[in-house]
Amino acid sequence: MNVAARVGLATIAVILIIIYAMAIFGKLGTSQKGDRYYVNFTNVGGLSTGSLVRVSGMTVGKVLDLAPTNTQSVKVTFLITRPDVQIRKNSIITISASMMGDTFLDITPVGGPVAPPGSQLEGESPVSLYALLLQGDNMMKSIQQVTDNLNDILGDENSRKNLKESIANLEGITANLKNFSESLNENVNNVSDRLAGLVDNLNGEVSGVGSNLRGFSGSLKNMAITNEGDIRSIVENLKETSISLKKTLKTIETLVTQQKFSDDIMTTLENVRKTSEEVSGIAEDVHMLTSDPKMKEDLKQTVSNAKEVTEGAKDVVKRLKYLLGAGKPEAGQGRLLELQAENEWQEKNGQSNPNLNLHVLRGCPTSVMVGVDSVGYDNKLNLQVRKGGKAINPRVGVIRSNFGVGAESDIGNLNVSCDLYNPRNVQVDLLGRYTLPGEFYLMGGVRDAFDDRNTVFGVGKRF
Repeated sequence: MNVAARVGLATIAVILIIIYAMAIFGKLGTSQKGDRYYVNFTNVGGLSTGSLVRVSGMTVGKVLDLAPTNTQSVKVTFLITRPDVQIRKNSIITISASMMGDTFLDITPVGGPVAPPGSQLEGESPVSLYALLLQGDNMMKSIQQVTDNLNDILGDENSRKNLKESIANLEGITANLKNFSESLNENVNNVSDRLAGLVDNLNGEVSGVGSNLRGFSGSLKNMAITNEGDIRSIVENLKETSISLKKTLKTIETLVTQQKFSDDIMTTLENVRKTSEEVSGIAEDVHMLTSDPKMKEDLKQTVSNAKEVTEGAKDVVKRLKYLLGAGKPEAGQGRLLELQAENEWQEKNGQSNPNLNLHVLRGCPTSVMVGVDSVGYDNKLNLQVRKGGKAINPRVGVIRSNFGVGAESDIGNLNVSCDLYNPRNVQVDLLGRYTLPGEFYLMGGVRDAFDDRNTVFGVGKRF
């Protein structure tokens, strides 16, 4: 072959080699190894072919194709090139943008089954700027409407006047409640001081009378023998003494009925009883020494008064012993102290709360209750004054750490109560307690009956 033929053959060989190399490299460039997945978006927000795919911020593949569908959405085909990455069916797939403005497919893994290659997934389309502006415009319109409504209310002279009057009334109510609480506390202290003073004075007077009569009894017979003319004066004094003792007993009975007493009353009553017995003995001794009809009649009355005082004192002692926790009750009597302990279970939160309340002078025309509900949890204070002796007994004071009023009624073994408290957000409690043998009882009802409607029940005991 000549030179020209060899050059031409070499040139053709080089061209064929170049074409073959380009075909090989082109095929390598178009081959895609990995797992394909599909996801639909209503708005791709700038995503394009070749955009990166990231799982939890790590690049794991790229977008292969974007194609519209018949449902006004865009079908995105993406490739996961890393074999160690698995896509979950419940993954959150969104379109995000980096700080440099590059748009990428962002996948947030969520627990659930693994999606096999070729699965159709659902994506969350990005919110467009127009949608944000529209939402902001609607919000501004709502704010403007609220502002206009406030201007209509505050711009009206009557509305402003009523608002000022409401605030003034609220301040007045708060001040009245504070004054009432201070007055109630002062009255209770005054009653306690007066009762203590009355008992001390009464005990001193009766003890003095008893001492004088005991001294008088020793010398009475000698005086009668030597000076019978003075016996009439003695009898008159005895008569006045018995009448005074009878009045004293009536005063003590009134105190016991009202249950206004202290520990010293027991000693006072014992002195009254002993003194009345001595008066009776003295009168009988004098009766044997005189024959005057008038004196005999006075002595009979004196003895009768003394016996009545003695029996009355014994009866009052029985009452006081019961009030102090000893003996059995009689009709119309109440206890000095009654401790009421109960455990209350609340259905709303499943919590078990102990309640502990002390009733002072329970069953009397006026009594006091002091205690704490929900001990160890909310520690809600109770401090109430109660009017008793009627079919419905009202109460007023602090109920569960708020000012309030209440009422209760006893129907056989069932005690029913209704409490209204917390003036700022009125709450109503409806409760019932059924007494069982041994001073045990069952309780149940509803707290905050009109709002929270928390059903409660439990057991308790009175001591």
